[in-house]
Amino acid sequence: MGKRMRQPTKFRSTFKDAQEVCDLIGRRETEKKAKPTSDRVQREEAYEAGQNLLLGLNVRASLRCIYRWKLGSFVRRFKWVKIFPDNVSDQMLDNAVSLARKAIENSNDKDSVREALEALTAIRGVRVPVASAFLMAMDPKRFTIIDRQAYKALGVEFRDGILDYLEYLWFCRREAERLRVTLEEHDRALWQRGVELGRLKRGQNLN
Repeated sequence: MGKRMRQPTKFRSTFKDAQEVCDLIGRRETEKKAKPTSDRVQREEAYEAGQNLLLGLNVRASLRCIYRWKLGSFVRRFKWVKIFPDNVSDQMLDNAVSLARKAIENSNDKDSVREALEALTAIRGVRVPVASAFLMAMDPKRFTIIDRQAYKALGVEFRDGILDYLEYLWFCRREAERLRVTLEEHDRALWQRGVELGRLKRGQNLN
């Protein structure tokens, strides 16, 4: 038998209106205040690092900052998170960031985005979820992070290949436009919905 053709993920709309998105973000912010993580890289720091990448400033340190932001829960447990991007050449990092900047400039061109993802994931220790975090930090208005919690909220199996990200990104852009919220707000609400669904499922399993 021949190789089975890849089928696109069939995402479904999750939120009925902007208020639902705002409510979820509000709950997330309340939880963050109740459980502060001052030792973790914060969103604002990652976005500042993203702006540095756009300007070609402090490339290695900026990539490290965003990497730790995305993989914050792993920093204490895994040495490879702490040392990224040590042992990666300046040429490889500069090439990936250059293609990422091109993707930002041509954010509606899927080929440009794909090329950026290919270059970023060629770096050891970077897979598509982290690559998407680099792009989001550089331009949160046009890029979002592919994440297990978000897929949980959408009720589909998590897949994180490059084609999967392209499908997910364009779906999220359409949804944000439909709901009249920012792409970042849509991202944060999806994450919170996924977390809440996970808690509900764990609670049901305990009963």
